[in-house]
Amino acid sequence: ILRGGSLKIHEAGCAVIGGHSVSDDEIKFGYSVTGVVDPRRIWTNAGARAGDVLALTKKIGTGVISTALKRGIAAAEHVESAVASMLRLNRTPFLEAHGCTDVTGFGLLGHAREMAIASDVTLEIDAAKVQFLPGAVEYSAAGAQPGGLANNREFVSPCVTIGPSVPTAV
Repeated sequence: ILRGGSLKIHEAGCAVIGGHSVSDDEIKFGYSVTGVVDPRRIWTNAGARAGDVLALTKKIGTGVISTALKRGIAAAEHVESAVASMLRLNRTPFLEAHGCTDVTGFGLLGHAREMAIASDVTLEIDAAKVQFLPGAVEYSAAGAQPGGLANNREFVSPCVTIGPSVPTAV
């Protein structure tokens, strides 16, 4: 884990200068980034504008596939696809972006909610255009949903309308 993390840190052109440990039943690993940025080039989740296009740099579903793996129902090729996605740096170039966010523990809708509120805009997501990792939708339909999903749904429910054509597994 540490060797792999170190390789990604160097690939991103960063340096590790400290850290901390967490004692828990499951292994947890992550980095935070500190640095200097030109204030005219910062993209935050508060920068979205009406008319912007929402672009996802990766397919959705690592949480579902990780849960399926823990339950012993994930196919090896689906796990490999999820791992490859997680290993790939987000270096997709954009000609112009007004705002950005990650899609992690709050899921796509949780982070979209935060961006919409911070930017004072309404986001419309066409579920048919969202790309999912292979196996993610099927594992979700089979009940392999991350533990935080119920909290995430409760968090977004007051301000999200889901169309009738969107499958519940999505």
